[in-house]
Amino acid sequence: MDSQRENYITRCMDRLAPMEAHANRFAQSPWDTDNLRQLSEHFHQIAGSAGVYSLVELIPIAEGGERLCQNIFESQPDDIIVYWRHFRDMILQIKKVLEMAQGSAPPPAEAPPPAVELFSPQVAPYTVTEGRPDVIVVSNDQGRLNALSTTLNNQGMNVRPCLTWNEAKEQLTASLPAGLLICIPLRDGNGYSLISGCRSLAGGDRVSVVLLSEEQGFLDKIQAIKAGADSFFELPVEVDVIVQKLSFLFERDKPERYRILSVEDDQDQATHIVSTLERAGYNVAWLQDARRFEEALLTFCPDLLLLDILMGDINGFELARFVRQNERFATIPIVFLTTQNQLEAHIESAKAGGDDHLIKPVNPQLLIATIAGKLERYRIFQKLLRNDGLTQVLNYSHFMEYAQRSVRVRSPRFSQVLTIFDIDNLKNINETYGPAVGDRTIVALTQIIKKMFRHTEIIGRISGDEIAVLDDGLTVTDTQEIVRGLLEQFAQVPHKAGGQLFRVTASAGIAHIIGTGTLDALLDRARAALKQAKDQGANQIVQL
Repeated sequence: MDSQRENYITRCMDRLAPMEAHANRFAQSPWDTDNLRQLSEHFHQIAGSAGVYSLVELIPIAEGGERLCQNIFESQPDDIIVYWRHFRDMILQIKKVLEMAQGSAPPPAEAPPPAVELFSPQVAPYTVTEGRPDVIVVSNDQGRLNALSTTLNNQGMNVRPCLTWNEAKEQLTASLPAGLLICIPLRDGNGYSLISGCRSLAGGDRVSVVLLSEEQGFLDKIQAIKAGADSFFELPVEVDVIVQKLSFLFERDKPERYRILSVEDDQDQATHIVSTLERAGYNVAWLQDARRFEEALLTFCPDLLLLDILMGDINGFELARFVRQNERFATIPIVFLTTQNQLEAHIESAKAGGDDHLIKPVNPQLLIATIAGKLERYRIFQKLLRNDGLTQVLNYSHFMEYAQRSVRVRSPRFSQVLTIFDIDNLKNINETYGPAVGDRTIVALTQIIKKMFRHTEIIGRISGDEIAVLDDGLTVTDTQEIVRGLLEQFAQVPHKAGGQLFRVTASAGIAHIIGTGTLDALLDRARAALKQAKDQGANQIVQL
């Protein structure tokens, strides 16, 4: 049996015992909404990904279970036993389908390729043009599909058009794309489950997913975000907006093309240096007149400086000392490239703040290797300066910088929603199990936050266990729904310490501004909301 499919079946089988427990709990305590939500989530997860693993028989059963839970949420039934029997029968049906699947191979037409070949070019039934991002476009509307495909192709993207849900699923399992653009509704399948299935594949979390909806309310932003979409638009929407969003998402995870400023008064040497480094993929600016160095430094904002030493009135050592006196560029790597190989020159290089000293004529491979090593260390250092070391989200200063910028340039038509999360009783966890365990709970909460709010990058750790999210893509009501589901999910995460399992909860404060308003005022209201939530007990949400 295919290993990915086998693992999926095993995971589904593992769900059955807790699903039975939730169903029995429902019969005993039908008013326990938390229990019912957990049962609904099990049905929801199976319905969302079963199709990708060629277990389509599970989809109507699981969707029926999820609808049944929703019906109970909306109107409490009188005959609890009838509903309990429905749940029991659905769980038994799921079990039978899984047991049959364990003893049989998936249908050839629906089977995903083996995991070792999933990304192999040999299994892909299409040709990817080098340098062009690959995008799967899904729409039941042939005209819209053609228009989107043509526009994206013209914008430098390689498009795989799919007219049906099944075509899209086959393309996804054949080879993952860089982007997935889905127009909903789809007549032959659920666009939501297509996204969930994509995310469940190895590497699927890196796919940029954009959802287009032609029916308001068919899949709203909350459902799109829960499914794992990076962005959501209501049709009609300008194609240029879609292209711009996809382009942004593609660039988001790409390694930065580093900028190198070379100060060299010899034109022949400069030509050789620039061509060598540009072939290696760097963005290089050459400056011949050292008197214009400050202007070039401030406008080009380089990631590395390559300085000649002997340049007339101003030498490279003096330029390096000037740079090291500027806090903005205090950590930038400086490599000296010179004909001077005397010991005194090496000593002076170190005193001036240089990171390396290469002798002309330098071997191109040595030049590239030296620069690559310095930039990698610089990248790691910059990341540590920018991100919180424990959670890898923005630290306080960078969160405030990004948030301030976002609030300043916001559109008056959209609100800015700030949510602050705080773990309940973290002090007791630290005292009982130790600070290392407390840190792991903070990391666990942050990981769920990053998953649920993947459409925004303004996520930061603003104090010990406070994680803040600034979002301009959701309304306050939508944010409350997302936060409620997030806290419920976090509350179910098992933590282990000293051989014991325990669970932790968190609370959240939400505030928003529309039109005029400042970040400081927004922070004050969000913190006040969080305090009210903590005062009410554990696992609470307050919006002000």
